[in-house]
Order: sequence, then structure tokens, then C-alpha cells
Amino acid sequence: MRRERMRRRVLLALFLLAGCGLVPNASPFKNQLSQTVTFEQPASFDNPAAGSGYFGGSWQVKDGSYQQAQSSINNFITIRRYKGGGWGSNGEAPAHYRTDVEIRAYQEADSPQLLGYPVGILSFIPYFRDATHYVVLVATPTNTGGTKVEAWAVNGYAPGGSSWPEEACLVSKWLDAPMSVGTPLVLGAEVDTKTQSLKVSINGEEQEKVHTPLLSGGKHWVALVSNGNYVQFDNLRLFK
Repeated sequence: MRRERMRRRVLLALFLLAGCGLVPNASPFKNQLSQTVTFEQPASFDNPAAGSGYFGGSWQVKDGSYQQAQSSINNFITIRRYKGGGWGSNGEAPAHYRTDVEIRAYQEADSPQLLGYPVGILSFIPYFRDATHYVVLVATPTNTGGTKVEAWAVNGYAPGGSSWPEEACLVSKWLDAPMSVGTPLVLGAEVDTKTQSLKVSINGEEQEKVHTPLLSGGKHWVALVSNGNYVQFDNLRLFK
């Protein structure tokens, strides 16, 4: 009888902790998937960026994946912003959300001049305000055969030009696994514009929380990006 009472107390304590959100490492988004974007409707994406450092790209849906198929050698980037209804009106993200997407190169890049050749970069924008204000996650191959994943706070900088300031790099993570054509990488982030915080995830593994004043209020979205490599996106997930 005493053992049974103790078991009930333990279960009750765990229940109360869960109800208060105090279970260690519990995520408020664990079971709150809003939508998995299947890319069957490319009209749900638009091109929000033009001018210096950008090119239009050639984006297409193939076998349920969203692919970028225009080669580039100058390391300019092409962006497609999500404008579907997964979060409500016009694709706008809420103040606090989580998102991730599966990314891979589906064939080798054309030119050795491309950053990250032969794969290129694998990249995702979990917070996008406009063409010069966003947070971008970037995976590049290393000289030692591994992978470097970084998060950058782009605050008025243009791609394809001069180097960005070091303080704009919010997260830098080195992985032993190599980048190769056909090998997927899942990049994502939890974004909270109220606390101006960001928690990057790599293949489902959360990294340390960081803060940047770039994560302000106002309208913002998520976006896909390519630096002129042959990259495809699958299973864009939106949590709120």
C-alpha cells in the first residue's frame, strides 16, 4: 500500500511539472505542428529579393520536392519566401514559432568557383523581414571533410559582396559528417520575437539559445535560399 501511494505521488508530481512546463528539455512546440508544406503549390512562394547580390533563380516542383535549377558562379543568392496559409494570412509567421526543413543537393554544381563546391551551400531562412534583414542558417563543407553550420543575423548586408562582420555570426557548429550530393540535412530554429531569441536545430538537435535585436516585431516570414547550386527542399514544417 505504501509503495502504491508513493507511485501515485511520483506520477502526480510529474503531471504537475508537465502542466507547468517544467519538465526538463520539454518543448512548447512538441505536438503543435501547424502544417507540413508539400510544395505541390509553388504559388505559395514568391521572390522577395532583387538588386545587388540576388538573382531570380529557376524554382520548380518535381516529385513533391521544391528544386532550384539555375546555375550561378558569382555566389549571388536566390530566395523564395513562403506565402501560404500554414500560419494564417499571407504566410506571416507568429511572434513565437518553430520551423525546420530538409535540404539536399540533388546534383553537383557546375563551377568550382561556387562556394561549397561541388555541393554548394545548404541554407534556410527561419526569419525573413526583407532582402537585407533576416536570419539565415548556412551549412558549408570544411577543408577537413566535415560540415560547418552557422547562423547569421543579416542586418543591412548584401550577399555576394564584402565579408559580413564577425559579430553577425550568432552560432557556429562543426559536424564530423561530410556534405555530399543526395545527403539530406535538416535545419531549423525556434524564433521568439518577444524575447528576441533564437534556438537553432541541426538534424533535430537543438543548439544553445542566442539573442539578437534583429528579431523585432512586425511582419516576418520563412524563406528558402540557394547560392546557385542545384538544391532541393522537402518537408518544410511549421509549428506554432
